[in-house]
Amino acid sequence: MSKSNYLPHEQLLVRLKELIDSANESHNSLNVAMKRLIINDSVSRYNEFDTNNPVAVIARKTRISGSGNKEYPLLLRVSCNVKSNKVKYHTVVEADSLDKFWQDYVALLKLGMNNLIKTKKKKSKSKSKSTGKKLIIK
Repeated sequence: MSKSNYLPHEQLLVRLKELIDSANESHNSLNVAMKRLIINDSVSRYNEFDTNNPVAVIARKTRISGSGNKEYPLLLRVSCNVKSNKVKYHTVVEADSLDKFWQDYVALLKLGMNNLIKTKKKKSKSKSKSTGKKLIIK
């Protein structure tokens, strides 16, 4: 996926607002996935992908990144089923503009959560069915 296919994150927030509104009206689910964006370049090999590098082996075993203090962009994917069509959007947020993006994103999610409906839970019968009479032997 080339970087030209990504929406600017301001435009994605506008589309996300529309998707939240349509999902609330039609009771559809909205999926949001976030992860660190690592571009695997075969020419300049990263230590994270090199299986022969002892740093990568140690990082995999101890679950500590061997990349040091390197900053990575955030990849955000949004998908929703709208009128039997799956709508997908994705964007890349650079580390410099991440704080502003989080503030806008959280504010948008809080506005969209006003229409949530609390589901009613069925009460389970913990007591077994009996005749109501107890037999007491003295």
